[in-house]
Amino acid sequence: MTIATNSIITYADLVAKALQLIKSRCHNIDAFNSSVPSTLKNGASWTISSASVSHRVSSSGKQSTATHTLSTTGAVSDSTLVVVTSATVESQLNSFLTSRGIYQSPTEPVTFKGIVNFFNNLSSFMSAKIMFVTNSFGAGTFVFYNSAGSTYPTATAYDGWEKYTASEIQTNLKEILNSVNNVQNLHYATTTLTYNSSCSCSSSSSSSSSSSCSSSSSTYIVYMDI
Repeated sequence: MTIATNSIITYADLVAKALQLIKSRCHNIDAFNSSVPSTLKNGASWTISSASVSHRVSSSGKQSTATHTLSTTGAVSDSTLVVVTSATVESQLNSFLTSRGIYQSPTEPVTFKGIVNFFNNLSSFMSAKIMFVTNSFGAGTFVFYNSAGSTYPTATAYDGWEKYTASEIQTNLKEILNSVNNVQNLHYATTTLTYNSSCSCSSSSSSSSSSSCSSSSSTYIVYMDI
């Protein structure tokens, strides 16, 4: 959507532009962007590393081979790292703006004061809903929409048809900057690491047949957003 030069801007125009911006920037709306690795998708698991070592053991005339295997697997357990529909984004934005008294009349022309007020509240909404997602395994950083986000920075609403005072402008701009610089926007994927250890052995002698045995154990560690 493009707003033409010299056209009358309505709240519906601003909302449409905001939705277009959110959908174009987020990597998990309607489908995961092809660039998002599986390590940032809820429910995914992968092998981080695996190594085996074998050695020969001789005892009482019997020759044995013991093999020790160590492996590390990762599993994402993070309910925020899911696909969100466009309909959900639009519904949540409209509800938020309506609750702030901004989207009551979509076709109403917007004053300069109304535009600043709109973007002040939009920045508050996006501060709670938009997050940068990464992990500790070199996945890179991606922009996700978090439908569960609900901690909105302060955004003061002013009547768009009244005179815009210097103090009101300062208040709005300060609030916008606070939303933009909100530290909660960085999210580390909650990942469970499983360390597996197993040992298998086989033995044989000139007077007996081959036999084998095995054992294994696991240890769990969780990495999560703090």
